[in-house]
Amino acid sequence: MSARFGFQTGPESVPVTTIQHGRLKAVIWEFEDLDRIVSCNVTFSRTYDEDDREFRATDRFGADDLVALGELVDEAHQFIRNRQGGAA
Repeated sequence: MSARFGFQTGPESVPVTTIQHGRLKAVIWEFEDLDRIVSCNVTFSRTYDEDDREFRATDRFGADDLVALGELVDEAHQFIRNRQGGAA
């Protein structure tokens, strides 16, 4: 639990869902603040293959990723909106 904001974090936190399109991924997290209001955060990442053939993830995106990233953002927004009953 973060003392500053009261958000639940740490090993007990698990994503609500993960949406993946090729090498791009959105992970949606749900949390409750001190006022018991439930909100969502989304993290976006891109997987790439390092020279040693080990897959890694980054939060940096190239120009060629932006259209697909925009579609992923839209899908994540739709998921949250549907989960919150259309209130997002």
